Amino acid sequence: MNAISSRHNLQRGILLMVLAMLLLPGIDAITKGLSASLPAGDSPVSHLTHLSGMVIGWVYLRAKRRTAAPQLMDRIKDLRVARRIAREVQENREDDLLRRQVDEILDKINTRGYDSLTSTEQDILFRASVRFSRKTDKD
Repeated sequence: MNAISSRHNLQRGILLMVLAMLLLPGIDAITKGLSASLPAGDSPVSHLTHLSGMVIGWVYLRAKRRTAAPQLMDRIKDLRVARRIAREVQENREDDLLRRQVDEILDKINTRGYDSLTSTEQDILFRASVRFSRKTDKD
């Protein structure tokens, strides 16, 4: 049994216990006369009011679960997908910019040699090697 179904079974059990505690004195009071079976000072109205509130709440939650929960889950999935796509687009832009910088640096190395590079250009080459080696490891 998975965690969700066991949680639902626990919720159902609690609901049935509360329902029994609220329903039985109210039904007993109605069948024997409105206040005959209840302790002194206890009114069947309070039991029936709580019972009706619980029923209305149960109907509301059932209707919400059928309509809003799937829509909410779809929205969450869509949001996750949109974030992932935006992150991938941003990474691709950064990769393209880095590739262009690396191409320019490699052209400079080809014409003038490695010793002509500035420390910034050497840093760009190092960052590019680290970044692109991680990407090839993921693939």
